[in-house]
Amino acid sequence: MSDCNRCVHLHRDPMNGTCDAYPTTIPHDIWSSEAGHDELRGDEKTAVTFEPINVSPGMTIGAFRTSKPRGKGARDQRGRFAPPGKGSSGGGGKSSEKAKAPADTDPIEHDPDFPVKDGFRRVTTHGERKALMGTHGVAIPPGYRNVQVSIDPQAPGLRARGTDAKGRVQSRYSAEHAASKSAEKFARISEFEKIAPKLDQALKRDATKDPDAGAVQVMRTMGLRPGSTADTKADRKAYGATTLEARHVSFSADGKAVTLDFDSKKGGHSTVTSRDPQTVATLKAHTSGKGPDDRVFDTSDAKTNVYIDRVTPGFTNKDLRTTLATGYARTIVRKMPRPVSPAEVRKAKRRVAEQVSQVLQNKPDEALKSYIAPEVFDAAGWD
Repeated sequence: MSDCNRCVHLHRDPMNGTCDAYPTTIPHDIWSSEAGHDELRGDEKTAVTFEPINVSPGMTIGAFRTSKPRGKGARDQRGRFAPPGKGSSGGGGKSSEKAKAPADTDPIEHDPDFPVKDGFRRVTTHGERKALMGTHGVAIPPGYRNVQVSIDPQAPGLRARGTDAKGRVQSRYSAEHAASKSAEKFARISEFEKIAPKLDQALKRDATKDPDAGAVQVMRTMGLRPGSTADTKADRKAYGATTLEARHVSFSADGKAVTLDFDSKKGGHSTVTSRDPQTVATLKAHTSGKGPDDRVFDTSDAKTNVYIDRVTPGFTNKDLRTTLATGYARTIVRKMPRPVSPAEVRKAKRRVAEQVSQVLQNKPDEALKSYIAPEVFDAAGWD
């Protein structure tokens, strides 16, 4: 096994690109092609391409290509790297001097008009804030204002809250509450997987004609978030399946692949490519005749939920990302040798999470904690 210096995977054979992590072969010429590789990797943190795989009956994930910028400037809207100071919106260049950590006696700022929640009290110093991990089992970043904590340190749900640098309220819950919500979420996914073929059949019928179904198709097969038109107070506007514009969509020369290139949540940039025929046909149909700034799908988060609930009652578009991640993780696990020791299990789970996070455009820890159902590993006898 060797570490291919042209991509992020460990290859059994770096010349033909047989990848240990995926149940398929990655065509190595994609990476060794000078123009193609430079476009894909550049100064990015990660990049990945893989062939179509089946993750559930009637559904295929196409070949994805994902990337996130870092280092020498962020990408522009079409995915090209912009040097610092020339159109980039962050990342790159010399960072400013790190802010000095507040002393324990330094006060936490509180806005007089920010109400104290019933059963809570204000946290007045940074020393008290840091002690919350020991007293309440929650951590609050030093930059938060209006920090409040539950009077009961063993409160079963919300234990602390505050406002971040953009004035958004951020909440911290007990570990037990988080575990309970996580278990409920994955139980929903288990039920959804049983009836997901009904949704896939409906999408096959509707996706090229109905904008609500078209957006659901993109979420279902490409892992995009729904998207929203609400003001999130972010520095850059983020896009999702319901808010994509025609300029974010491009097709390969042979017309068999579609690439979405857009600014995503939390200041990231996403480039995702699918070769799923139905997804390609859907995006061709909904971008035909549209200008660069026209919305791809005349729909909304709420409308896509109405469509999903009509076909698979009780489920929402938020279930699609988790289902995709769990199905993909299950496919990877089936192709991997069973780890024996606890250390091998941890490493193997990490590898699965890394691959899933490439599709979801998030971090491996987040993918493992919030998107991959634990039963994937239980069923394989990993735990």
